[in-house]
Amino acid sequence: MNITITGRHLEIKESLRERVQAEAEHFQEHVPDLLDLHIVLSVEKRNHLAEVTASGPGKHFHATASTADLYASVQEALSKVEKQVTKDWGQKIHRRRAVRARSEKSTAKEVEGTEET
Repeated sequence: MNITITGRHLEIKESLRERVQAEAEHFQEHVPDLLDLHIVLSVEKRNHLAEVTASGPGKHFHATASTADLYASVQEALSKVEKQVTKDWGQKIHRRRAVRARSEKSTAKEVEGTEET
């Protein structure tokens, strides 16, 4: 996974980069299918903003979080993206099961039709 950390009106120090990198790697363990993770950190007055964009094959997820603490903003934004990914994964599984159930119904009807003749 390619992880990019960018600071907008903010200098990214090495300690901040390492901590955000560690959070992103922990996120990667839960969501291994994503290819790119872009984190934009910024400060506006007393609010610390974190924007996280995650992308994979045919999928893009985006979340923004704003708190008084920069690290908390990063964690919150990553958890929002993780929720989006798990919801999308659950919908994909649901669609697969629905298609499988429909195909099993149609084959069951075909079997019943052949048995009657």
